[in-house]
Amino acid sequence: MNTYVQHPTFCVSWSNKDKRYIGLCVEYPELQWMDEIPEVALAGIRCLVAEQKNQDAVAKLYQMQTVLDDELFEFKPVHGFAQLMASLNEQKSKSAR
Repeated sequence: MNTYVQHPTFCVSWSNKDKRYIGLCVEYPELQWMDEIPEVALAGIRCLVAEQKNQDAVAKLYQMQTVLDDELFEFKPVHGFAQLMASLNEQKSKSAR
């Protein structure tokens, strides 16, 4: 199974203005982490990016669920086997069009 995994690019640089190290990520320019220790700045930005990636993934899942709910399926209450079969046949005929 081939899976493309994008690894973010991180850097740490010194800020003369703030007198601290700044951890940055190329793929997430809006995020930064500042600290007096460069290793802590790097660890901080990595944690922020991981959190952002998780939030992006959850948002994408919700978006996909909404699309599935709105466009592919119509949920109707069904009572009894005959109504269930009728509902399934109706869904099948809609998807065949």
